[in-house]
Amino acid sequence: MTTFVKEAYLVRLSETASKPSLIAEPIQLPLPLRGSRKIRSRSSISARGTIVARFRCTNRLARIGYESTLERAFVLIALTDCNTADIVEQPFTLRYVDAGSRPRRYTFDYLVTMRDGRRIAVEVKNSQQASKPQVISKVSYAASRLVPDYADEVVLFTEKNFTRTQVENAEQFVNCHRQANPDADNRVLAVISTLQGSMSVGDLVKVSGLAERGYPAVVRAMYSNLLRWHREALIGPKTMVSREVMQ
Repeated sequence: MTTFVKEAYLVRLSETASKPSLIAEPIQLPLPLRGSRKIRSRSSISARGTIVARFRCTNRLARIGYESTLERAFVLIALTDCNTADIVEQPFTLRYVDAGSRPRRYTFDYLVTMRDGRRIAVEVKNSQQASKPQVISKVSYAASRLVPDYADEVVLFTEKNFTRTQVENAEQFVNCHRQANPDADNRVLAVISTLQGSMSVGDLVKVSGLAERGYPAVVRAMYSNLLRWHREALIGPKTMVSREVMQ
């Protein structure tokens, strides 16, 4: 019992056995914020907060901070990429001397590490700000001092890089993927393997027999490229899906 308490095991009913039985499943706590400075929790002019998410290729939970709705949109969309291994907000402060010999400090908004090890420094700005010559000059100069010691490339992300529907769908996926459920995923995969033609998400959930566990599992399957759907439409029970045929 001491070990049980010490290692913080969560006891739940088995979902696969014919008779209920107790299974000990370890609790996974998310990594704390890891940025070079703290995300300010209050602001009268912008949205600030954290997202708790599970990275797809490492299956690891982490907290990711944001200081605007635009930064939040970036994080959600980046999390849908199966090649995203890590996202750190405000990753480091770059100190350099500009073209006029003046000392400068610059902190990129995010550092994204990909499955293949590539490091992408991301600056998030609205398109109006991003088009200003002084901003372009500042980001470009900082980027020239950034690569390759801190990152392999630099990306500028604006509201023109996504649609509202993409963000809403990404938020659904992040919420569905936060809690892993391999049994439900395998059940949905078995249904998909026999799928002929198209079927609505709601009907696929019914056929799976998973009840409330079915919808998150179907959304996870959609973002695992097991199902094909019209990606410009908001995901819901009436969304039509078909089996993705791998080339």
